[in-house]
Amino acid sequence: MRNGTIISWNARSLICYRPRRRKAKMNKLVSFMRKKAVILLQECRGTLPKLQAALATYPYPYKIFYNHLSQKAGGTAFLVPMADRDQEDPQVFFDHQILAAGRVALLTIHNAADNFTMKIMNVHNFELDIIAQTKIAHTWKDMVQWNIENPVTRAFVAAGDFNVKSGPTRSYTDPVSQTFSPGTLPAETARGTQPLQAFWERLFAMVTEISTDCPTHYCRDTSTAATLD
Repeated sequence: MRNGTIISWNARSLICYRPRRRKAKMNKLVSFMRKKAVILLQECRGTLPKLQAALATYPYPYKIFYNHLSQKAGGTAFLVPMADRDQEDPQVFFDHQILAAGRVALLTIHNAADNFTMKIMNVHNFELDIIAQTKIAHTWKDMVQWNIENPVTRAFVAAGDFNVKSGPTRSYTDPVSQTFSPGTLPAETARGTQPLQAFWERLFAMVTEISTDCPTHYCRDTSTAATLD
């Protein structure tokens, strides 16, 4: 786990009802599973038995920790690679804690063989009420302090679909990056000012933030793009 790979993906209805679309999404997931990575999924929109049944058809053993919301919304999951589908490593221990139903969860992975513990927070920032916000903030602060106390044998990582903007909106008709005022470009401005933007920025200030400089959301109407998540 010290040198493992973590992949986060908002699947947007992984177990969907359209066979062709479901197959395409599962093929994408399998490409991650081949890497033997710890996979964080958001918006699975299904039940644990359905996810288990779907993954059982592939020759990649994974342990699943699921945070269910409903058939039509939310649902986060941790997929942890295993050496053997039928036998778990007795040296590895797990703890799965739900912080917000279907939206945010914390997975602890402890490997007794090398005395290393990793805590991973899987986040989908959507419709988080004040109770969930308070629980997330307290847990985040506790995890940061926990990591600081012993950074050699401990690691705290948070990943997911944060829905926060990390850079200026870019215009494809103007080579100079621009920051547009609210209301000027409704489509991308709305994405860039998601609820809880300030909340997450305060939490990000406590850790090392890794973000991409590449635009992730494109607005066809204005030919602009923004970096999100």
